[in-house]
Amino acid sequence: MKLRDILGTLPSGQVATLGADEFRKLCRDQYIMHEGERKRREIARKRLAYYYDDGSRYLSEVVEKIFKNQRVREWRRELIPFANYQNLTRRIVREISTVYAEPAIRRIKGKAANEGYKDFQRAIMLDNRMRRCNRMLNLLNEVLLQFRFRASGAPVVDVITPDHFWAIAHPSDPTEFVGAIIEQVPSGDHVNPQQPHYLVLAAEENYSLDKNFHVVAKHEHGWPFVPAILAHREAREDRLLDSTSGNDLVSAHENIALLNILMLKSQKAGTKLAYATGDTSRMARDQPMDDESLLEAPEGVSFSTLDLGTDPNSYILAARAVIKQIAANYGIAESTFDLSYQATSGFEIELKRVGLREMRREQIADYRPLERSLAQLQSDILTRSGSPMAFTTNGWAIAFGEVDTPTEPMSKLLWFEKLERMGLANRIEFYLWMNPEATQREAEAAVEGNLDLRIELMRKFQSENPGIMSPGDGNQPQPRDSDKDDGEDS
Repeated sequence: MKLRDILGTLPSGQVATLGADEFRKLCRDQYIMHEGERKRREIARKRLAYYYDDGSRYLSEVVEKIFKNQRVREWRRELIPFANYQNLTRRIVREISTVYAEPAIRRIKGKAANEGYKDFQRAIMLDNRMRRCNRMLNLLNEVLLQFRFRASGAPVVDVITPDHFWAIAHPSDPTEFVGAIIEQVPSGDHVNPQQPHYLVLAAEENYSLDKNFHVVAKHEHGWPFVPAILAHREAREDRLLDSTSGNDLVSAHENIALLNILMLKSQKAGTKLAYATGDTSRMARDQPMDDESLLEAPEGVSFSTLDLGTDPNSYILAARAVIKQIAANYGIAESTFDLSYQATSGFEIELKRVGLREMRREQIADYRPLERSLAQLQSDILTRSGSPMAFTTNGWAIAFGEVDTPTEPMSKLLWFEKLERMGLANRIEFYLWMNPEATQREAEAAVEGNLDLRIELMRKFQSENPGIMSPGDGNQPQPRDSDKDDGEDS
């Protein structure tokens, strides 16, 4: 069913296809120009700005809200560029986004087909794209995965963040994804309002909208599915997009930045200020106050100092308290966050990362069906487009890479040998694990070559160093006479 038919579905179930003007007003009023959608996109922009060290504008707004005196505001605004040395947002997002810390192994049925599928994954840098998807999902709660072809014909997977798209829901079900509007504002010196500014993705056909939301182009692709996937960190039960989950991380980021600003300000002004009391009318002006010069003062004038210093430990303790609490929200031990644990014990590291391990397993359970849906989408689009990279999802499977605790090389080797004895793995798989860029044929050839070389070296060693058990060396044990007689009798 086309998008205009879906959006024209009445509560009774009848379909009243939307006209061109009705479709334009719906895109404008319910999505692109809607006040709630504008706020949602601004929240996403703020999180991305903090993640990419570009949040000075938002921190300036925080200072504006907290301090009422204009001069006080300006003094602290000047320190914002120097207070952004601790990126709490990126640190936590990267800590909890380890699903693709190691490359995932994806397979399909058939040896030759699987090799072609590997080439396709390399061409679109699938692990890199999914690693970004993992991080952006943990930061923004939703992303849109669009599989398309570039102008050159090369396939690509776009990870579109919520500040650049609007999700279209079914009129009868606010959690059913039926399309998306992607912001594609052209850049350059000669931008025409009639040029495409928005792309509407839907089943059967796509639409291009100009700056005033009129349909300027329509592409009927004929696919009975939306050529994009809306991925959720945790799906809501009342709407498609979630803009509130993760506000605790934004709050912690701003708290840390504000504490850093206050600490720098106190250290800048934190000094001992000298002052004079008494009748200073007869005192000479502009005398240098230095330990190498003599300060002259008339009788009756006394000097003292005013200590304006502030103990920075108060700010440091407050910052550590914020970090400890926000890290606990995401299953991160404080010692793991500040790298204060002893790296001599692998068990200690593993114990302190239990929370992160559990979170990774939960994420893998969500990413497995997402990976399958993405593979099916890629297969359908490549096949319907007649691409030479087309593949089928018969026998499709994925194995997510394991993030190992630091171990000794010998322990890892013994583990490999145990798996091989139990029939759970083989040496070719070990070679592919050690060399992710190798193909199946290259792995087989390398393992066979290593075995042949080992056999040849053993032969040379035996020929150069014959042992007491070597055949024909005269040192073989000879049967006793009694043994011969017994053999003849038998």
